[in-house]
Amino acid sequence: MGLAHPVACKAVYNVAHPGVVAGVGSMQGYRVSMEDTHSLCVPLRRHPNTHLLAVFDGHGGSAAAQFAEREIARNVDLLDVIEEAGVRRVIMEADSRFLAESNQSCKQGACLVMAVVTASAANGEWDVLCVNVGDSRILVGTVPGSAEHEIDCRVMTVDHKPEVSQERERIVNAGGSVVMGRIDRTLAVSRALGDWVFKSNDSLPPDEQKVVSVPEFTRTTVGCGAFLLVACDGIFEAMSSAQVASFVGRDLAETSCADPAMTVARLLDASLRSGSKDNMTCIVACFVDADGVPVERRFVHPEPLPNFEAMRQVDRVAFCRAYLSFAESYGFRHDAEKVLSSHGFDVAHCSTLRKRRHKGMQMRERAVHGLTIAACIVAVIAVIMAFTRLTAIYPT
Repeated sequence: MGLAHPVACKAVYNVAHPGVVAGVGSMQGYRVSMEDTHSLCVPLRRHPNTHLLAVFDGHGGSAAAQFAEREIARNVDLLDVIEEAGVRRVIMEADSRFLAESNQSCKQGACLVMAVVTASAANGEWDVLCVNVGDSRILVGTVPGSAEHEIDCRVMTVDHKPEVSQERERIVNAGGSVVMGRIDRTLAVSRALGDWVFKSNDSLPPDEQKVVSVPEFTRTTVGCGAFLLVACDGIFEAMSSAQVASFVGRDLAETSCADPAMTVARLLDASLRSGSKDNMTCIVACFVDADGVPVERRFVHPEPLPNFEAMRQVDRVAFCRAYLSFAESYGFRHDAEKVLSSHGFDVAHCSTLRKRRHKGMQMRERAVHGLTIAACIVAVIAVIMAFTRLTAIYPT
């Protein structure tokens, strides 16, 4: 179940470095929570001529995506040489660590898409290593010289879907099934981080499970006048890759690549209008020298917000709570409260309900923890009593 009205506010920002400017934006949309994260390292600390752009699209919760955000870029940066074998090892080792965590979060998952962009000293171009685990995408396009020019679009990734023959074969060999495009009628992607339920066959190695975290790689080069787009599948839910590339290319041309983050914000709005119901996160990088690019983090909210008087009470509270939660996760809670209040929403009431809900969840977690401990104690006592009886019947 999703929200009756989308959370269409956005968190956006730019980063700039000689020869490249990149913008990122995120929107929660109709989902009740935000499960996407990203890494935008321009440049990497130990590799000053290399940039990393990554989007992590969580499912079943945000834990796997947040774990990937903390681990992947940091460990890629620690590689002496960033090449396919090393990146593959970083991703699969991160997956193993996440699955080893002794909590319910290991049942959650995340798709990963990443572009590692390195300056080429030879000809002023950029070498791009594209990395994909799941169904997010990387596009390479051109910024047109005028509105009449065609926009070249290359899709650098292939969606890892269960119905793809290579993926289906592995799933079936691992004891799974593919029904209506889903593994065991449940999961709609065949490669991801996490998803312990689909990786728990102890008789199989990690790269032969129903779901694997093995990345696929492609390479390309880009030059001045090109743009690189890294995005989760929510962007493409209702827009084709060609439509997305055309929208971005023309918007960048109109704005002279002066603010890629706002280009992303407008793309998110276009995707939402086209019918996307998913979380959306996108990074757009332009290979130009741009002066005066705004780099501060910004909270962009749509006008107008839904008419709160026409909303059912339950929808109004759910929307308000989701809006505040999204904004708070990016450091914009105060801005969100001002926006909601100006449109007539009872922010104090929503906040009170949110605190009560959080307190209730904590109390339930404590109760479950207490019952688990009690059950263990009872089991130990039962074993001791059984041993005592056996000792009495069969004395040594």
